[in-house]
Amino acid sequence: GGGPAAVPAISYTVINYFDFGLTSGSSMWIGHLVLALVAKVFAPRASLGLLTLASMFCDVMLGLFLFAGLERLEYLPWDSGPLPFRFVVPYSHSLAMTVLYGLIFGAAVCLVARRPFADCVACGLLVVAHFVGDLAVHRPGMMALAPSMAPFSWGPSLVDGRLSMLLAEFVTVMASLAIYMRYTKPLVRNRSLEIYVAFAAAQLLGGSLTPMPDLTDVPLAPLALPMLGLALPAQVAVSVFLDRSRAVIERSRPDGFCVRRRTVARLYIWR
Repeated sequence: GGGPAAVPAISYTVINYFDFGLTSGSSMWIGHLVLALVAKVFAPRASLGLLTLASMFCDVMLGLFLFAGLERLEYLPWDSGPLPFRFVVPYSHSLAMTVLYGLIFGAAVCLVARRPFADCVACGLLVVAHFVGDLAVHRPGMMALAPSMAPFSWGPSLVDGRLSMLLAEFVTVMASLAIYMRYTKPLVRNRSLEIYVAFAAAQLLGGSLTPMPDLTDVPLAPLALPMLGLALPAQVAVSVFLDRSRAVIERSRPDGFCVRRRTVARLYIWR
């Protein structure tokens, strides 16, 4: 009697995982893409795919820590927002850990990938900027200075409302795309920009408008699998495709970051 009923239950659980992972889950990092696009203007030799990975590295660590059982998501069935969870993520999203990840990621880019020092600095700063971005939008109780410290009791909670999240991410993504388009030029004629915009829009609209499946009594750690195994590689791939199709116009970059200025800012300018 119980055998036939178990199949729909298992199927529905798998659908839940992929529904969340490819819509609401992957939309968590849409706001971080804006930093990668803007960073490309100031680090023209760095791969946009690498900058994108750096901007989302904390979410990669979140997925790994969820599987390891060191962090957890607590489902809030009464929450009608796009992310109805209480995030207990001290090891992937606290300030001290993001700074550590930034140092490690930057060092790896320099020592392993053999990229210029400027690329290492850009990637390291993008990793740390993830903390600032999340602090600016997430609800109280998620972000902390260190794993051993209590989370902040303040937060704007933009993710509490689907409309507020959609508007905030739409404005920031469009602004970053405008900056990117202003300071880059096409190298070849293809659909890379359209593909990039379409992929970002699909995640943004999917996360903000699609209804959240009921995740009651569903193990939440596997929710990271579609994000890490499908959405993240796809996002990096479309970023690489776009990066190989456009180049930064060197002389059009903001004067404050001109490569000819012999100032401390040279540490952040990429020749």
